[in-house]
Amino acid sequence: MEECLVMSDTWGSDDASDPFDDTHTFSDSFDNGDDPFGESPVTGMEPADPFLDTSETMSLGPSSTSPRFPRIFHFRIPRWVALSGVAIVLVLLLVPRLLSNDASTDWDRLTRSIVLLNAPDCGWSGSGTLVLRSDHVLTNAHVVFNEGEPCDLEVYASDSPDVDPEWIAFAVAIPQASDLIHDLAVVRLVDEYGDPVSIKDRPSVTVSDQELAIGERIKVLGFPGMGGIKITITPGEQAGWWTGGGNGWEGDFYKTSAKMGPGVSGGAAFTELGGTFVGIPTGGSSNKEASEGGDMLGLIRPSHYAVPLIEKAATFSDR
Repeated sequence: MEECLVMSDTWGSDDASDPFDDTHTFSDSFDNGDDPFGESPVTGMEPADPFLDTSETMSLGPSSTSPRFPRIFHFRIPRWVALSGVAIVLVLLLVPRLLSNDASTDWDRLTRSIVLLNAPDCGWSGSGTLVLRSDHVLTNAHVVFNEGEPCDLEVYASDSPDVDPEWIAFAVAIPQASDLIHDLAVVRLVDEYGDPVSIKDRPSVTVSDQELAIGERIKVLGFPGMGGIKITITPGEQAGWWTGGGNGWEGDFYKTSAKMGPGVSGGAAFTELGGTFVGIPTGGSSNKEASEGGDMLGLIRPSHYAVPLIEKAATFSDR
């Protein structure tokens, strides 16, 4: 208590230097706008917001005759910065997703769905794709038929792309599911006794009406008959369209830069991103004879030509 009495004796109630005096104002100590806090004497007429200027005009700079108000800055992001930020976020979200689509395509698994069709009595071989319940194969009609007569077909497949294909079944033509005009056919897998068989340990491929845009990247799978007998995957792109004029070439084809050999006929073309089935490799187009060499564009029959044949194969196989 003695200390308090001493302090009270030291600072009077009317002393402007008393820091504990609630009624004290600093206007007497800071003149000419030098108050570092920018406060004006309390008058009881101030607006509720101490930073709100209610006058009709506002001074834009310090004045020696008026109190200074603290400047309030609004942190606004420039529009170009905001747009750039949005673009960066979209890229960070979409690019990994696109990459993950390609990464999620199990090409090893897809190679197990592509088969080698050998026709020893007709003297050639081709490729095909397991469809429906892995009990049918989609291929080209020129692999299955020789001058309208069905060939004896042996079916081979690989357990992985680094091993040679092995026999898994025989196959017989289904006349109702054959289209000689557009060079497509669906054959039924059978065992050595001619009874229907399904290759249950191999996934079937879904074939639907898929459009391939020009420039879109693809991969062609099959057994081209060159570079050994193992399955081959060649990359390329949709390079345009080509329309045939009969004799097995009726209708439309995709042109592609993917390398294709004779044995890849009847194989499969998939989108590079996602692994969607888009067509059947059928032949090639060149301005020179095959024996003369030169560049060649592959021709792929769009998948929508095959959809009705697969539906017919399913119908007649269930009878």
